[in-house]
Amino acid sequence: MFDNYVPPSEHHHFISQLAPKQWLQVEFYFIKRVTGVTITTRTDCCGFRFIDTGVYVGNFAAIVDVATPNPICRLIPGPFADGSVTTHHCNTPLVGKYLVIQSYYHTENHLELAELVVHGETLSSVGGTATSSSIYLNDPAKYHAKFAIDGLVIQDANAVFKHFHTQWETLPWFQLELDYPMEVSKVTIILRVDYGDYRTLHYVVHVGNQPAVIGQSSTNPRCGWFQGPAASNGLTLEFPCAAPLTGKYVIVQMKDPGLQLLEFNEIIVEAIRKCKFCCQFSLCPGIIIVIFFSWMCRVSFWMANEAGKVLQAVSRCRWAGSSI
Repeated sequence: MFDNYVPPSEHHHFISQLAPKQWLQVEFYFIKRVTGVTITTRTDCCGFRFIDTGVYVGNFAAIVDVATPNPICRLIPGPFADGSVTTHHCNTPLVGKYLVIQSYYHTENHLELAELVVHGETLSSVGGTATSSSIYLNDPAKYHAKFAIDGLVIQDANAVFKHFHTQWETLPWFQLELDYPMEVSKVTIILRVDYGDYRTLHYVVHVGNQPAVIGQSSTNPRCGWFQGPAASNGLTLEFPCAAPLTGKYVIVQMKDPGLQLLEFNEIIVEAIRKCKFCCQFSLCPGIIIVIFFSWMCRVSFWMANEAGKVLQAVSRCRWAGSSI
């Protein structure tokens, strides 16, 4: 399976033991937004066994003899003919670290298939430096903000002490300083799987050019807001910006009054560089410096005191065939 090979016989395919609640799990290298799956049954036998099966996507790893708590992507009643290839789209795209195919048939049954293809997109966060208003117990080896951008979804944070967690404080925040200003369209947060759903209160996501300040509410434009509390642990919270916001800082802050702590498993920032810059403008006291990065500009520096000369520099940049 996952080898793009559909065997002509019973060998070289996935099959579980004969038991109820059997499952197959795919743990993604990176968090993924799943839109559906394509399933190929055995060519020689047993398509009738693929019945009453669900496709689930979320942040909980599967456990033997336990029904997965992950959100349902699609229920597949089956059965299928031998060697059939069927595509099943999620009712709505789901984000998670795990895809689980599990039989919800209450009696013993085999779960088996020849090939599985997962449709969707990998969500890898843009680069940047993660910091926070404080670090729980002042122990960065266990609770640093960097653990929120490592691509891992810890199943038991009390056993594996590597997750983002602030102290109890007013207006706690997490900040991702991007490598350069970017146009942010969506921010996705994965909560702790094992604990803390009731703590998820008044999350506000800001995007802008002002860094976070301890004890102060961010003044950057707001991308999204979640009132909370979360309905359960391990949820995926998505914050689509009403319109893309450009900035160097992505800040998640709790605005609930009183002492609060901020913690979550993972954050993904979906953003793009809006332009391929030939020219980058920086303002200095009394002067505008135009720096040309592209070799097509043929010039290393333009300096001008008047806006008209800056426009002339831009015109020359475009004339040289570069993009702004």
